[in-house]
Amino acid sequence: MVKGLGTVYRKTRTRKDGGTREFYVAQIRIHDENGQARIIEGQGQSPSDAVDARTRAIARALNGTVPVTQRRTPTREGTINASITEWSNTRAVGARTREHTNAVIKNHISSTIGDKTINRVTEQDILNLIESRETQWTRVAVYKCLHAYLKYAEKTGLITHNPMTRIDEPRAPRAKGATSPDMEERVKRLRGMIAWMKRTKWNEAHPMYWARIMLALNGLRPGEARGLTWDAVEDLRKSKGMPRIIINKQLGYQHGTLTLIPHAKNDNPRIVLLRESTRQALLTWKKAQTSLKRRKSWKPLNKMENLILTTDNGKPLRQQNDSTQWKAIQSEAQKNYKKTVYWTMAYNRHIAVTLLRDAGVAPSIVAVIMGHTIAVEDKKYYHAQLSAQQEAFQKLDEQA
Repeated sequence: MVKGLGTVYRKTRTRKDGGTREFYVAQIRIHDENGQARIIEGQGQSPSDAVDARTRAIARALNGTVPVTQRRTPTREGTINASITEWSNTRAVGARTREHTNAVIKNHISSTIGDKTINRVTEQDILNLIESRETQWTRVAVYKCLHAYLKYAEKTGLITHNPMTRIDEPRAPRAKGATSPDMEERVKRLRGMIAWMKRTKWNEAHPMYWARIMLALNGLRPGEARGLTWDAVEDLRKSKGMPRIIINKQLGYQHGTLTLIPHAKNDNPRIVLLRESTRQALLTWKKAQTSLKRRKSWKPLNKMENLILTTDNGKPLRQQNDSTQWKAIQSEAQKNYKKTVYWTMAYNRHIAVTLLRDAGVAPSIVAVIMGHTIAVEDKKYYHAQLSAQQEAFQKLDEQA
């Protein structure tokens, strides 16, 4: 067996009488309520006893917040429900990821194969479970949850054979409303919204959120934009050359606390050139924010004093408020249309990718700007507009 965190290994200890004693040790790293990492260990005469002891130790460390597997039902021979719940509640992930995983377990796994023992689940059982889900997104979620859990079980010695070895991940569906006609309509509506904002001087009255929209169209993910700090913006006034931003962190939840966390999408910082419209929007908001900082009501959160996107009292722009405000703007800007077309703020990245690609920008350049691979760009982000297809066919007609 392999020794290390997250594994079950055999250990030999020399007794006082010169003899030896062999037992098993199960270790795992968890994070307590304060976000501090702790190593929890359990010992037993068998791998399953060691895992049971570790589970009880975790429960004691977290004041009983983690369900404890009954001792009479060893985790290795127990049900999937007991083992997968322990795995979900102790792995080092964010609060939202844990909440999503627990929902998948509760709604799709516990009621189907949850009562089976872990060593008796077959490849066909998992295939039947995935295929029985109603939507493609649910099939993907179930696959990812089980795939991560069974890899953990295999690594810790709970199983000797992984039944998902030959099962391919279901193909993720394209974003809702991502067909070409819908993209064409969204591009038209977005251009109309921006024109309306400038015409009514909405952008001057709401400088912070105008900067938020421009950052989205500059290719930043929602978490990247909300977690951007002023020290990550270089040469904003164009005194030395090209204004740019360095993206290496994002605003998100870690262990239930809103904080700035290292970027999860790529290991290396991403440098993105600022569009002139984005640069002007940031300059305007920086001037307004500097004035707000002189007020007594300005009370930013700890270690977030340098955030760019904040409310008038210095608090960070949260995801819920971001989504609510964006939807309200869409409703107001499209009130003269017969039908309001809605899309998420994150979908503006899809629009930016499509406009750049349809304008003839190389896919590799677009991928660098957006911070993803060309394969991901082709699969999820790029939706060729019908007008671009028409222009392409016109060129083809001229040649043949």
